Amino acid sequence: MEANHSVRFVILGGGLTGLSIAYNLSVKENEVILVEREPETGGLARSFSWNGYTFDIGPKIFRSSDPALVSFVSDLLPMQRVQSRPMIFRRPDLYMDPVTPVISSRNIELIPSHLRAQAMTEIAALSNRTSESEKSSFQESIVSQIGQTLYHYFFGEYTKKWWGICGTRLATQLAPKEIVLQGDPFYGHITTQFRQVRQELYPVLGGIGAIATRLRQRSEDNGVKFLTNSSLTSLQVEGNAIVSGKVLTSDGRVRRLAGDFFISTIPITSLCQALGVKCRGLSYRSLVCIYLALSRPRLFEHSWIYSHDPEMLFSRLSETTHYSVNNAPKDCTGLCVEVTCEENDRTWLLDDIAYRVTAQLIELELIEEAWVRFWKVVKVPNAYPIPYRESTSSLNELYTQLAKVHNLRLVGRTGAYVYTNMDAALEFAIRSRSLLHLSDEYFVQI
Repeated sequence: MEANHSVRFVILGGGLTGLSIAYNLSVKENEVILVEREPETGGLARSFSWNGYTFDIGPKIFRSSDPALVSFVSDLLPMQRVQSRPMIFRRPDLYMDPVTPVISSRNIELIPSHLRAQAMTEIAALSNRTSESEKSSFQESIVSQIGQTLYHYFFGEYTKKWWGICGTRLATQLAPKEIVLQGDPFYGHITTQFRQVRQELYPVLGGIGAIATRLRQRSEDNGVKFLTNSSLTSLQVEGNAIVSGKVLTSDGRVRRLAGDFFISTIPITSLCQALGVKCRGLSYRSLVCIYLALSRPRLFEHSWIYSHDPEMLFSRLSETTHYSVNNAPKDCTGLCVEVTCEENDRTWLLDDIAYRVTAQLIELELIEEAWVRFWKVVKVPNAYPIPYRESTSSLNELYTQLAKVHNLRLVGRTGAYVYTNMDAALEFAIRSRSLLHLSDEYFVQI
């Protein structure tokens, strides 16, 4: 394929992955149109400003060990160094270290004495460990390393609260494989294979969404066309290729989009619906984010705080000014409080969820009522692909079926149904080889 030959790409979904691919393709002078159902692009990596406050969709930090990627992001806009400092909050007013992949000595000392003794007995008995391939679930993988008591106390409660299902139903891939008990804690995320990353960055202005905003600006400068507030309704397949897609635009019209290649970053369930393909055993966890604008300076030293208590609605909270002082007016701060749920379930439909969450934070003495200036609720469907134990076989069956469509690729967290972070999305913006080849190096092979 000639380097100067213009190829028509249709990108479905305008999150960070879709924006990164659009930018890369546009640099190589391809014809690119990106379709996004929301009024704005950015997806889970977007931000919004509101009465002097800037909020992100949950706690977001750009982290990477790749110098080229760090350089690319730093050239997009001014960035500053930040540090992940997650903590666990337990009633009453007990803060504990994060536990992936280290359970600190301090944590062990803080748990109730009878549980501590029980946990030590279980750990001493863990001599006959099964191999990783023999473990069938997230729960079994962790229990085999630290016993049932520590699993329940540090992993089991929160796992059920965040994902909505027990750890016996979750895949082993979600679990850290080398949990240790030691004096000094450190934090490693699943997307970094639970290794500690030294380089963590955040935009000086505009929240984490400033990265997506800048990528879109550069893509538009290169000729990418954006069709926002538009929903994919169907994809027409002839032979072994998609020839066009139909999109419902914001003004109620149906628009037909033709393309040589279709790149999907939208939920795989939505893609299958558009193709008329059955999709079984795959679903996404959704978020309700409650944003509180507070009239007092920064509250916490922690970047985000986990809440294990099943009686508390919220699973996690983060403070805007931990990431940048410019995210709130002077002597003020903001909170993003996350509630996980299923789209259109009872929690999702609560019309007083902001009041309930705020009341719980006041009851826990994390905030005072007088500090709350105003609040805002943002609902985020399809935020996390749920890693069921059965997901691998379901995905393989689906990939086999979709492999017959030769000009389709699935990419990203929602599109490929994989748990990825910002760095994985942004890597698509700096590939040295042409994305025209659509090779395995760049896309999930289906």
